[in-house]
Amino acid sequence: MNKASLSAPCFLSGSGEMEELTRTLDWSQTPVGKFEEWPISLRTIVSVVLSSKFPMFLWWGEELTQFYNDAYRPSLGNEGKHPTALGQKGKDCWPEIWPVIYPLIQQVLAGGSTWSENQLIPIYRNGHLEDVYWTFCYSPARNDEGIINGVLVTCTETTKQVLTEKHLKKQLSNLFLQAPVALCIFRGENHMIEVANERMLELWGKNAAEVLNKPLFEAMPDAGNQGYEQLLDEVYKTGKRFIADELRITLVRHGKSEGIFVKFVYEPLREEDGTITGIMALADEITEQVLARKESEEVRERFETLANNIPNLAWIANADGYIFWFNNRWYEYTGTTPQEMIGWGWKSVHDPSTFPSVLENWQYSIQTGKPLEMVFPLKGADNVFRPFLTRVVPIYNNQGKLIRWLGTNTDITKQKEVERMKDNFLSIASHELKTPVTTIKAYGQIAESMLEANGDTQTLGMIKKMGAQINKLNNLIDGFLDITKIQKGTFIYNDEVFNMKELLQEVVADMQSINKTHEIESAVVHEAFVFGDKNKISQVLNNLISNAIKYSPGANRIIVDSEIQKDGVQVSVRDFGIGIPEDEVDHVFEQFYRIEGNYQNNFPGMGIGLYICAEIIKRHRGKIWVDSIEGKGSIFYVWLPFDFRLS
Repeated sequence: MNKASLSAPCFLSGSGEMEELTRTLDWSQTPVGKFEEWPISLRTIVSVVLSSKFPMFLWWGEELTQFYNDAYRPSLGNEGKHPTALGQKGKDCWPEIWPVIYPLIQQVLAGGSTWSENQLIPIYRNGHLEDVYWTFCYSPARNDEGIINGVLVTCTETTKQVLTEKHLKKQLSNLFLQAPVALCIFRGENHMIEVANERMLELWGKNAAEVLNKPLFEAMPDAGNQGYEQLLDEVYKTGKRFIADELRITLVRHGKSEGIFVKFVYEPLREEDGTITGIMALADEITEQVLARKESEEVRERFETLANNIPNLAWIANADGYIFWFNNRWYEYTGTTPQEMIGWGWKSVHDPSTFPSVLENWQYSIQTGKPLEMVFPLKGADNVFRPFLTRVVPIYNNQGKLIRWLGTNTDITKQKEVERMKDNFLSIASHELKTPVTTIKAYGQIAESMLEANGDTQTLGMIKKMGAQINKLNNLIDGFLDITKIQKGTFIYNDEVFNMKELLQEVVADMQSINKTHEIESAVVHEAFVFGDKNKISQVLNNLISNAIKYSPGANRIIVDSEIQKDGVQVSVRDFGIGIPEDEVDHVFEQFYRIEGNYQNNFPGMGIGLYICAEIIKRHRGKIWVDSIEGKGSIFYVWLPFDFRLS
C-alpha cells in the first residue's frame, strides 16, 4: 500500500475499485487539492457516491472535477476514458458531448435540476465513439455554506434496453407492413392516417403519398357519407371495438368507382393512462367471396324451385353423406317433416331388410366419390313400401373437390309391374313352347334317321337345316327360362372346386371344333382353382367366345387369355370385329338391350346372353366388363375370386 492510501481518511476506506483509485490518486494535482483540504460536504458526497450500488457521478467546483463509483464504471467501457476521467476536468473529459451536457450542468448550478429518459448521449469508449442511451438526473451538490458547488448525477445506461425496444419496434413495424391483411392506424379525432401497409393501400387503390399524414376523409372523400365516419367517431369516443363481417363500400380505385365488400375491425388505441389517441383498422376485401356466395344462393334458389316441381323425390347431402335438404315431393310422399329428416332421419322410411345393403353402397360411394345407382323400397305416407330407382351423383367445385351429393328417387312401381307381367309371360310362354319344340326336335331327329336310311339326301339336308333352327329356338327358350329363374331367385347353382385352366382349355377346344371361320388362340398358362358352378361359368365363357366370333365377321382370330390377379383369376376374350359405340358400352349387360342401328339387322338377337352372363358372375361375387373401340374390336373381361364365400 502506497503512502497516499495510508494517509487516506476513513470515508475512503472501502475495498471497491473506484475507492482504491480515489485513495491512490494524487489529488494535489487536481483543482480540489489534497484530502485534508476537502470540505466536509465534498467528503460526505464522495463517500455517498463511492458506497452506492447505483451508478453515480459527481462534478465539483468551478472546474467540475469528476468523481464516479464502481456502479458507473462499466458505462465508460474499455480503452476509453477510464481511469483518466477520475479527477479530470469535465470539459477535458467529455469534448464530444460537452455542447449537450454543459447547458444541463449550468441549469443545475443555477439552482435547477434535470431529468432525462433514454437520452442519446454518444461517448468515446472501447476505442471508438459509441451511441449510448441514458436515463439520468442532474441534482445540485452544495458546499459547507449551502452554496451550490457541484452537480450530482444519478444515472443508468439504457443502451441495451433502447436498442432492444427499437429492434422490437422495427420487427413489429415490418410485421405490420408485411401482414397478409390490410392494416392501418388513424390518429386523433379527425382520423389522420399515420401508417398503412401495402394491403390496405391496395384495398384503397391509393399510394402512400396520397394518403399518409392526412385525415381519412380528406385523403379519400369518396369514402365519406357512407356511415364510416360515424363508426370511427363512435369507436374513438366510447373505446368500444367495432367488428363488421360484411359491409359494402364504394371507393374510387385507380380512377374507377367500385362497389366492394369488406370485413373489418376498428380497435381503439390507448395510451398508458387509458386515453384513446387513435384507432387501428384491420380489413380484408371479400368481394369475390360475397359475389360467389350470392351467385351460389341464386343458383341454389333456382335449383330448389326446379327440384320442388319435379315428380321425383330429390335431396342434397354434404360430402360426408349428411343430407341437409329434401324437396317438397319427398315430404309429400313420405309424410315426414323437415325436423324428422334432420341428419340421418331418412333411415326411418327404409325397409329394414334392404337398409344394410343401401347403407353399404352409400358409404362406398362416399369413400370413393363414385356415383350410386340401385333399386330399393321406400315407405310412403300410407305405410306402403314401393320400389324406387335411386341415383346419386357427386358435385365438385372449381378446384375439383367433392362438396355435395345430389340424389333422386324415382318411383318405378309401374315399371316393376310391367316387368312382372313380362316375366310371367316369358315364363308361361317358355314353358308352353318348351314341350312342343322338344317334340318337334325329336320328330326331326327320327325323320333324319329315316331319310338317311332311304338315301333321300335332298330332303335330309332341309330337315337338318330345320333342326339347326329348332336348336336356336330351343336355346332362346332356355335363355328366357334362365331369366325368369334369375328374377325369381330359383336359378340353381351347383358349386364345386374346379380348375379354371382345364375349363378354359375344354371350352376353347369345343368352340374351335364347331367354328371353322376363326382360329381361337389360347394363352392360358396358369393353374387356378376356383370354387363355383363350373357349368354356369362354362356357359359364360361359351357366350363370350360365341359373341366374339359372331361380331367379327371380317376377322379370322379370337384371343382367349387368363392371368392371376389379386385373390382371383381374370379371363379375357378379345376379337377384332366391329366393336361397340362408346355411348353403348355401359348398357351391353342390361336385360334385352340391343345396340341401335344397322347392328340389329346384321346381327340379330334378343339381348339376353350378356345379361345372364352378368348375373352369373355377380352371383359369384365377380366382375364383368368390356373395353371396346368401334371399328377395331372388343375385349370382354371376367374376374372371379378363388372362393366367393370369402368375399
